[in-house]
Amino acid sequence: MPGANIRAQPMSKLKLLSALLFPGILFLACCSSYQANNASSSTPAGTPNQSPAISDNMTTDVDLCELLQSPEKYERKNVRIKGYFCDCFENATLYPANCAVQKKIWVQGSLARCKNAIHIDAFRWAAKDPGENTFGGWTFGVIAQGRLTGTKGGYGHMNQFDLQFDVDCLEYAELLDRNGKRPSEMTKDQQRKVEEFERLK
Repeated sequence: MPGANIRAQPMSKLKLLSALLFPGILFLACCSSYQANNASSSTPAGTPNQSPAISDNMTTDVDLCELLQSPEKYERKNVRIKGYFCDCFENATLYPANCAVQKKIWVQGSLARCKNAIHIDAFRWAAKDPGENTFGGWTFGVIAQGRLTGTKGGYGHMNQFDLQFDVDCLEYAELLDRNGKRPSEMTKDQQRKVEEFERLK
C-alpha cells in the first residue's frame, strides 16, 4: 500500500523533530528556574551583612574619628566627612567633636569645586573687624567631600600636622565661633548650634 507509506513518512519526521527539541526546551526551563532561585537567595549589596567596599570611584560617608584611627585605610579614597574646621591663623585643621585619637589634620583644597558648593571665604569677607579678617579665628561646622592625601606626618604649618586632607567639595559650612574655640569651650548658645549641627546628615 504505497499510500500508507507516504502518510507515515511525515509522521516519522515529526516524531524525530519532537525528540530533538524536547531535551533542549527542558534544559532551558531548568536553567531559568535555577537562576531565579539563585538570585532570590543571594544577599544584595549594601545590606547589614555585607559592608560596601571602599573604591576610588565612589564617595563613602566616613566618621571622622574612624578616619583618624585608621588613616591608611582611607588614603586617596573619596570620602564624605562631617566635623569642625578651624580656619585660624597658621592652623587650618579639621577635627571631630569627641575622639580619643589626638592626630591633627591639615586641610587644603579649593573648598568649592562641586556644584552649589559653599565657599568659606564668604565668611571671611563678612568679618567686621579688619584684623580678624586678616588673621582669622573661625570655627565652622562643615560637611565636606575630599581625600586623605597624606598619612606620614610633617604637613602644614611648621610640619606640625599628622595627616593631610584635600577638600574637593564643601557641601555645608556654618560659622559657630569667631575665636577658634572647640565645641567643648563654646558658650551654651553656641553649643545648642553644635547639637543642631551634629544632627545633620
